[in-house]
Amino acid sequence: MKGIVCGLLLCFFIVKSQEQLCSKEDVTLYIQKVIDTLASHSFLGRLAGTKGDSLTREFIKKELKKLKKVHLRECFFTYHRDSQLVKTANVQAWLGDTSAGKFVVLMAHYDHIGYGEIKSRSFFKHEIHPGADDNASGVALLLALAGWLTSYLEMKQTSYAFLVVFISGHEDGLFGSKELLADLEKRKKYPNLVINFDMVGRLKDEIIVKNRTVWKDSLIDKLKPREVRIRFSNNEMFLTDAYVFENIAIPVLHITTGWHDDYHRTTDTPEKINFPGIQLVYDFVITLLTRLHEFEAH
Repeated sequence: MKGIVCGLLLCFFIVKSQEQLCSKEDVTLYIQKVIDTLASHSFLGRLAGTKGDSLTREFIKKELKKLKKVHLRECFFTYHRDSQLVKTANVQAWLGDTSAGKFVVLMAHYDHIGYGEIKSRSFFKHEIHPGADDNASGVALLLALAGWLTSYLEMKQTSYAFLVVFISGHEDGLFGSKELLADLEKRKKYPNLVINFDMVGRLKDEIIVKNRTVWKDSLIDKLKPREVRIRFSNNEMFLTDAYVFENIAIPVLHITTGWHDDYHRTTDTPEKINFPGIQLVYDFVITLLTRLHEFEAH
């Protein structure tokens, strides 16, 4: 199976060129460029409903449009932040046969906290909060996975379609994931599995997984790269976008590398990201996605 996975690495387009990524080094470089871009001051901390929010959405759409056979959909919604009306949107990308009966949702929130304000842990600092790990890392990983999926779906037959979703309104109260669920319910589409990525850029020696599926932890553990271990936790779901789906008994995997002291601080910057570590999370996820059919028997 590892040979199959390595043989599929990776066919999608890099930020500055139309070259296909063909090595782990290329994947890592792509992820680094995405995180550097989204965590730059030009994106103003990516607060939902602001210019930084719009710039982030445009960047994500630009990257997705470089992929083959992707069906893009921008889903706008509103909510209130205190007395302020916030208008923002989720970005959805359908990959594969959209008429397939089964589908998997892969998602990551792209918004952050802007200049911090009351959500900041850098007290008394009205400065841009870059959010390199929270959650530019999840967005970068998800873009990389979307690229891999377009190649995989061209080469392999699968009974699953994939809905890749970049979520907004997370930091203000999971508004984007609630909107996504409402949108799917309106269309009577219920995913067979939801995989959520949030803060995946600070790997030390373990990938943390909240498993709310019928699959045994031991089965998932077998898919991990040799360089890391999987820690299964019941404490990593609260106030994540995955909770919205878990709460109505949809199978969920929430994947993270954990909390750290730079969370919601101005010090959550790209130079602190473990880029080879994100590559290991990426390897773990694509191995899981190539073996979805095995889970059906469990």
